[in-house]
Amino acid sequence: MVYQVALQFRQFEQADRSFVVNWGRTRLDALQQLVKNSVPKTDDEIYDHYLHRRWLPLLVTGQIGDKEAKSIEPKLSAGLILQPLYRRIYPENELAAHIIGYSGSVGKLPTGPINFNEPIFEEVEGRSGFEKVFNDQLTGEAGVKRLLFDENGNKLLEEQLKRPRPGGTIVTTLDMRWQKLLRES
Repeated sequence: MVYQVALQFRQFEQADRSFVVNWGRTRLDALQQLVKNSVPKTDDEIYDHYLHRRWLPLLVTGQIGDKEAKSIEPKLSAGLILQPLYRRIYPENELAAHIIGYSGSVGKLPTGPINFNEPIFEEVEGRSGFEKVFNDQLTGEAGVKRLLFDENGNKLLEEQLKRPRPGGTIVTTLDMRWQKLLRES
């Protein structure tokens, strides 16, 4: 589990462009004091997200580990949240990477109006090695949640239609002692 800081908009009574952009900019400016890997957002990106996707968090940083997330969480201003994210782990880091392979993003998250059954988390796929060969077993299945809001942004309905299934684990017969010896030679 890793985290990304996200802007979580609420429904504003006075939602003209300058108000929304100023609200977002104020939080993003404060965030730059807390994290090093913030992702710059244009005024258009901030306002368009508010117009079309305000109920979903707007991710504004790269991935943050658990320790850093716990240290910055109490310092986050209202409107900034920690969005949990699952990622594949490699206990031995780059050791045997030529065999294990790597994973990569399937594509960027959608923008614009929210459509039925679109992902809210970035999807990942195996690109080489075991990651590619065993991608189906490692990936798991996405859950489905239905949310319904009224025109004022009040949540009317939240129901879990399908629970997510986490991806599996692959156990290999790689001998890590041999891999370490090979790396050192």
